[in-house]
Order: sequence, then C-alpha cells, then structure tokens
Amino acid sequence: MNPKEPACYEMLGVAAWAKRDYHLAATAFEKAIALGSPQSDLLRLKIIGLKDYISHSPILGSGPSIPIAMVLLMSIPVLVAYYFYAKRRDKRRRDKIQT
Repeated sequence: MNPKEPACYEMLGVAAWAKRDYHLAATAFEKAIALGSPQSDLLRLKIIGLKDYISHSPILGSGPSIPIAMVLLMSIPVLVAYYFYAKRRDKRRRDKIQT
C-alpha cells in the first residue's frame, strides 16, 4: 500500500465498510481526504453517515437489552421442562431395554 496515494485509503475504507468496521472506514476516508482525493465531497458525506451510525449504535458491553433479557427469562421454564422430559424419556428407554 502506498501511504501517499489517496486511492489506497479509499479502498481501505471501502473494504473496512464491507467488513462492518465503521471506525476504520471513517478514518481511512478522512485520510484519503487529507491526501487530496478527487472524491472528497462523496467521502465527506460517507464519513458523516458513518459517524452518525456509530454514534447511534448501542455501546458494546453495556449489558443485554430488555428484549434479550426477556427472551432469556422466558427460555428458562422451557429448558427446565425439557430437562424433566429428557429424564423421563431416558428412564422409559432404560426400562424398555431391561425388559
């Protein structure tokens, strides 16, 4: 990669954007603009969109959101019921084999 060529940073930004690494994409686009890219206007619009998306995204590690917590709480009775069902099923299979 040629560090003085804006096209390299544009392509890095496009590749990062395709891989959903929005911070790297915005930084690469900013570097391309600083190096004098002919697509500066389009890149500025893309940077604004990426930064807006990043700022409205939930923070990682902030804990589960309420819908996820509800799903987890609702799944506990199902798992408990399946556990007892599997125990009973296995006991019937063992009894059937022994007879």
